[in-house]
Amino acid sequence: MTMDPWSIEPRPDRRGPRSIAVLLFFGAVLLCLAGADALQQGALEDLPAGQVDLTIETPNLNDDVEVTPEQYQAFHDEARESGAYAWRGISLVAGMSLVAVGSIGLYALKPWGPRLSVVGAAVAVVGGSIGGYRFQAAADATMEG
Repeated sequence: MTMDPWSIEPRPDRRGPRSIAVLLFFGAVLLCLAGADALQQGALEDLPAGQVDLTIETPNLNDDVEVTPEQYQAFHDEARESGAYAWRGISLVAGMSLVAVGSIGLYALKPWGPRLSVVGAAVAVVGGSIGGYRFQAAADATMEG
């Protein structure tokens, strides 16, 4: 009494997409918070001294490069003026909001859910890349090495 494997009716997978939707949602919330942090950083005229010291501690562990707080503040000013913080912050908040809404659609097994999530991820990647290039230009203009 062997059973033909092709006689089994396929059933749609409902748990897999829902698990992915939950992970997408929490990831989108975390990256949305990172975008909000970038917007807050861009709104600051001067960074707090403790934050600057903590930020430049890692590059200063390298023997070849010594970044001073004044250099880092000049970098921050240049990055803020070039719109690097705004590009990164707005694109992350907007893109991850789309991903979060798309993940809700995916959880409900709607076909627009994954599509909206992909569009949101693309918005975040494009805007984040533009912001990254502007950060790089600000670093090239203000830092040595």
